Amino acid sequence: MSVTSTPTFKTAEHFCLHNRCKTNISDPAKCPSIQCANCKNYMCLTCAGKPSNIADKTFLAIAKKDQIHVICDNCRILPPAADMTSIANSMATFMTKFETIAENLNKVTENLAAITERIDKFESRVSELEQRANSTTPPNFADVFEAINELEQRKAKKNNLVIHFLPDDGNFKDNQDMNGGGLIGDDREKVEKLVQATNGDPTSILKVSRMGGVRKDGKPRPLKVECNNEWTKRGLITGQNRLKDQFPIMCELKTFIRDDLTWRQREEDKKLRDELKVIREQNPDKLLVIRNSKICEKKAGKVVPFL
Repeated sequence: MSVTSTPTFKTAEHFCLHNRCKTNISDPAKCPSIQCANCKNYMCLTCAGKPSNIADKTFLAIAKKDQIHVICDNCRILPPAADMTSIANSMATFMTKFETIAENLNKVTENLAAITERIDKFESRVSELEQRANSTTPPNFADVFEAINELEQRKAKKNNLVIHFLPDDGNFKDNQDMNGGGLIGDDREKVEKLVQATNGDPTSILKVSRMGGVRKDGKPRPLKVECNNEWTKRGLITGQNRLKDQFPIMCELKTFIRDDLTWRQREEDKKLRDELKVIREQNPDKLLVIRNSKICEKKAGKVVPFL
């Protein structure tokens, strides 16, 4: 940085940059001045720090020879320009990090709000369950055991069926011959013939037994059939109309085949059939049947739920 003793000013009058000095340095002959190495403004030699026992020309000569960089008081409180750039960069980096932190804090705040909402819902649900637990009557263990027993019975009867009004040689009024229509033999032989007629496997029949004692009216007792698979059972139930064509005695006695139901299932079935009877009387023009424990209507070749 050069030291100039004869500066060129843009204005007619120029004063020392120090506010406390304000010496007119427009004429170098009267008041020599020196340039600040940082802000490039001029100041009088006194403000530049010249000792009082050194002449102005000597101070300027020494400053020029030794390339002394004089810094004014105003610039001494500021860091160099290079440091200012570094500080500005650091501040920019800091602001970027600060904005990132602020953004993350906003996300944390949003997440906390969502968590707080979930906690409130959870506490509300717990409170609701506690109220229900306090107001709910303890379960009746008798009902529980009854329900378990019902499930076990249904599982045991899963592959069973009951044939109603199948010829019963041991219980026919006046000992009339009930082996007509091709159903000749004992009960097991008759069931095996029915299974064969539905393309089933006769060996899948586990047990055949009549239900109840001898009837006084001479009608055939229900015949319980236990199978080792559900296919044989379904084949007999779904194919019973074809069986009536092959064995006329079944039509004569109005034989039909149904699932082996539990007592509760029979009660529900009776209730449903009574309901069907009432609906049929109210809708004589509709063809109503029961399908899958529901009252349905046969319409245009399709079976649809009755509304």
